[in-house]
Amino acid sequence: MALLTCTYYSESLLGMTKIHVYIPTPGGKEWALGTAKDHPFFAGKKFPVLYLLHGMGEDASTILRKTRIESYAKDAQIAVVMPEGENSFYTDPAYGRRYESYIAKELPLFIQDSFPVSDKREETYIGGFSMGGFGALRLGLKYAETFAKILAFSGPYDVTEFPLHVFEGEEGTRAMHWEALAGEDFSAIPGSDLDPYVHANALAYSERVRPEIFLSCGTEDPLYPAHVKTQEVLSSLGIAYTAQEAAGGHDYDYWDPALLSAVSWLTEVQ
Repeated sequence: MALLTCTYYSESLLGMTKIHVYIPTPGGKEWALGTAKDHPFFAGKKFPVLYLLHGMGEDASTILRKTRIESYAKDAQIAVVMPEGENSFYTDPAYGRRYESYIAKELPLFIQDSFPVSDKREETYIGGFSMGGFGALRLGLKYAETFAKILAFSGPYDVTEFPLHVFEGEEGTRAMHWEALAGEDFSAIPGSDLDPYVHANALAYSERVRPEIFLSCGTEDPLYPAHVKTQEVLSSLGIAYTAQEAAGGHDYDYWDPALLSAVSWLTEVQ
């Protein structure tokens, strides 16, 4: 596998941003055995691609450091793109950097033009952890014509609970960056464009193509109720999904093995 780090100017973000990209390439074993030239990379293959989104307070390097995504992607022969998302929830705010437009529109075109990845919908996937899981589910449903498959791990999908997601800091307890989405008016979020369930509902009552969905969450995760509710919402709308859960919390001790299962699922259903 080749790991490439690229810094470039994003029109959507109005500034420089960084991406990490894994591309399947032959390794030392293939070169030693004389089989490297038989690798699909040298045959001009366009690899299926997974856009993998990090969580709040992290950056794309967190995924490199805390998961074995390189190994999983190598076995599955898929490319993986890990962009920066700050604490944006991968949305387009009224003011600021437009991460929704960047992830769902600009970045796939840049990646397709710059790396040996497929431009086919059926080989384009989106996934993420926590805040990234929220982004993956929301964007995957909203832009179903772009993403064929969604991998969503432990996201705060139930936006009616947004005001309850808090943390302790030097300034006391406060909401976690929801003000970047809707100011202090949390009641404006449910039922709005920011609500993943709104996009699930819109998809269910349309003739649009539907993405395949993989949901995963640890049973001790504070966001486990959102995982359960999301299954209930999707089931009520007749939207198919695959769900995984096991003992675990809101951390990479749970997410890394769950990621292996998810990448295997991508391969199995192709």
